[in-house]
Amino acid sequence: MRWMYDLYIRGPEQRKSIYASPLQATIEQLENLPPALIQNAANDVIRDEGEAYGSKLDEAGVPVITVRYNGVIHGFGLLDGQASLPAVRSDLRQVAAALIKYLGIRFFFIFLTIFFMFKINAVHIIVVIIMALAALKPALAQPKNVKNIVLVHGAFADGSSWSRVIPLLEAKGYKVTAVQNPLTSLDDDVNATKRIIALQDGPVLLVGHSWGGVVISQAGNDPKVAGLVFVAAYAPDNGESLSDVAKTAASPPGNEQVKKDASGFLSQTPKGIFENFAQDLPMADRKIILATQGQWAAFTTEEKVTVAAWHDKHAWYLIAGNDRMINPGLQRTMAKRMKAQTLELQSSHVPMLSQPAKVAAFLINAAQSTASK
Repeated sequence: MRWMYDLYIRGPEQRKSIYASPLQATIEQLENLPPALIQNAANDVIRDEGEAYGSKLDEAGVPVITVRYNGVIHGFGLLDGQASLPAVRSDLRQVAAALIKYLGIRFFFIFLTIFFMFKINAVHIIVVIIMALAALKPALAQPKNVKNIVLVHGAFADGSSWSRVIPLLEAKGYKVTAVQNPLTSLDDDVNATKRIIALQDGPVLLVGHSWGGVVISQAGNDPKVAGLVFVAAYAPDNGESLSDVAKTAASPPGNEQVKKDASGFLSQTPKGIFENFAQDLPMADRKIILATQGQWAAFTTEEKVTVAAWHDKHAWYLIAGNDRMINPGLQRTMAKRMKAQTLELQSSHVPMLSQPAKVAAFLINAAQSTASK
């Protein structure tokens, strides 16, 4: 295995500039090279460069073998001894199968790094790994769609806040479960959510609304969780509480109608529900929300997330553009901080009730795009 720059970059001074890319070479410099192994990373921000490698090498008549995987680093090398490639290919299928079964995909990258570093001429072993990657290619190129969706409600609500989205998701074949948060502490709500996650039979798309965003930021560290969707939700970072995040933006009008009782629990006034929480719903629906709202322990707003799962999981954010409970500008800021894929709807704080079809479509898109981890 050889780095490309070994063939047309000479001397330490030139190598400091690392013009090792085929894009820096002429077609004439690339002609008659041995076969190239290109590794393209689906999550590499400059993955187009890896695709361009292959195009230019192909233009120069260089045989190209491309491997795609769900990683973040692209690269390439050259396989010496090209005449032996066809001869050994058919004899290595069983070895490749064993490699997949006993060593796994990560072993490929360890091996590849060693070959690149020491430039070992080991064609047969490289071909084994190419065969292994070829066998895995369909699974790597096509993420396994998530079929379990767990919905986490926010404050002043219960699981029925998802009632209009659930049948739309179930009609598309998803197994949907709504958590019933006790709203008594962050730990209590996280534990309630994790109990539901544990009941799922595969990877989970975890969805949180409002305060539920704080809950999924913590509960989303569960290994079953493949992706996170925040629906008009708070998304604290490591060591942050809801209050820490909220105070970074102007206070929304809905906060004025949140009242604390003698036991230290918060609830919304009728004015708060009707004019700030669900102002785009029919009055009959707003009255149901008022009657069924869950009381929320006031101290939870100061409880901090220890490790925010959105750092390591795929994230989506649905912004409620007419939200009077969480500042829409703050929602945009949180989504940007997470590098989340976003959708903005002109809705109140409860888009899953006012625009359920659009919310369901957003969740389905997230489920289809999320690779299980």
